Amino acid sequence: TESLRGALQAGAGLEHALTTTATTAPEPIRDEVGALAGAIHAGVRLPEALDAFAGDLDHPDGDRVVAALRLAATGRARSLADQLAVLAHAARDQAAARLRIDAQWATTRTSVRMIVAATLVMIGAQLLFNRGFLDPYTSPAGQLVLAIAGGMWAIGFAWLHRLAQIRPLPRILHSSGDTPRRTGAPAAPAGEVTPGSGRRCCCAPGPAWAR
Repeated sequence: TESLRGALQAGAGLEHALTTTATTAPEPIRDEVGALAGAIHAGVRLPEALDAFAGDLDHPDGDRVVAALRLAATGRARSLADQLAVLAHAARDQAAARLRIDAQWATTRTSVRMIVAATLVMIGAQLLFNRGFLDPYTSPAGQLVLAIAGGMWAIGFAWLHRLAQIRPLPRILHSSGDTPRRTGAPAAPAGEVTPGSGRRCCCAPGPAWAR
């Protein structure tokens, strides 16, 4: 968005800015931006090309940028460069927050691994050097106790693992299809784009278009 904002501030039109900045797009989304530029050159209507571009990116931050571009393409938005600057700033802040959270959880994940390793080592040592200690657990009642203890242990660590996961944000825009569509392919009508798809997306530390 930064290079696109610069082109717009320099007085370029939206379609011209999109096509001229395609070659300088960040590497993770260069193919998608190049496909968008190719669709524009091929004569695809800009709103439809942008809808397909959002499907290719498949990320909520990309949806926000595309929504701003679509409004500008239909003449219903002003100060697009300022809107892109705000979106880029918000995306960078979100990426930084995710990195901080992941760094904090790294300590917790290390502690969990140490606890698991220590537990397994202790069980192995008992089996090798002190089998008599485990004799009471060979009875049916002992097996039941072991099953309960093992189940609680597994549930506890599964719960910790789930807490350590960063849930991806839902998509904002989606087309009638369930899978992202390459921008150069035939696009769905613009009226089919609706908010709130709830689809999952990949959880990279931050979107490339915010750089």
